[in-house]
Amino acid sequence: MSSREKEKKLRQQKAKYEDEKATIENFRKVAPKLKPLLRRAGCDLPFFDFLDSYEEEFGRIVTTAIQQFPSLLSIHEVDDSEYLQPDWPKYGVDADKQVFFDIDERFAQYGKNRNSKANIRGSATFFLDDNGGYKSVVLIPRSPKCSFEYKDLKYAFKIASLLHELGHIEDAELRINIDVPEKRFGLVEAEAYANKYALEKLADRCLYQTYRILFDGMVELASSGDYEAEVGRLVLERHSHRQIPNWNEFMDAANGLNSNDAS
Repeated sequence: MSSREKEKKLRQQKAKYEDEKATIENFRKVAPKLKPLLRRAGCDLPFFDFLDSYEEEFGRIVTTAIQQFPSLLSIHEVDDSEYLQPDWPKYGVDADKQVFFDIDERFAQYGKNRNSKANIRGSATFFLDDNGGYKSVVLIPRSPKCSFEYKDLKYAFKIASLLHELGHIEDAELRINIDVPEKRFGLVEAEAYANKYALEKLADRCLYQTYRILFDGMVELASSGDYEAEVGRLVLERHSHRQIPNWNEFMDAANGLNSNDAS
């Protein structure tokens, strides 16, 4: 790419960033007045897309997860270089005690291509501790490969990545498809479990946009090749599509209430 092309790309990225920032700031300005009207109109959600902050929601999920999962030591957002080559002692774990699972030879390349182009990316890594148990660390790439430039909107993807990895943590603690002490990792079932977990948590929290991104991803995955198609099919078989209310559909009713209040 020539220097002129690089400059053009940077200008386009900056312009897109400013447009997205202005859009989100406008949403946040109207949110304090709009959300009570939406609730009165019958749309009472724990999370309102764009009106609420994805970054703050990410933080709430992190706080809850640390309290919920005894094995979970920490969750970190990291740059791509650190994601590719983690500094485990920095996170309070001994790299020599990392657990490497016995995975079917058909999936020998699983987890080795951390430099993936996927927009939902993360890792849950397990380490033996000195008490005969184990601890886990979750890493989420700071800048997911997505169409958004504005920071808060990137978290719509990072939330899906985080919940997927937390699905692996729950799976391991329940010793369903992942058994850390035995170094057992049932790849297809574990990936299906993590995706199903993420979809259900997204639906429970009413993250409409992120749910759509992940669910559509499962539909696409089911028609792909190799073991990933089996993962996608299992998720779609085991997770019934959830109808999450879209607050935009309640705007006419909310505007009617606003007009009545004004009169």
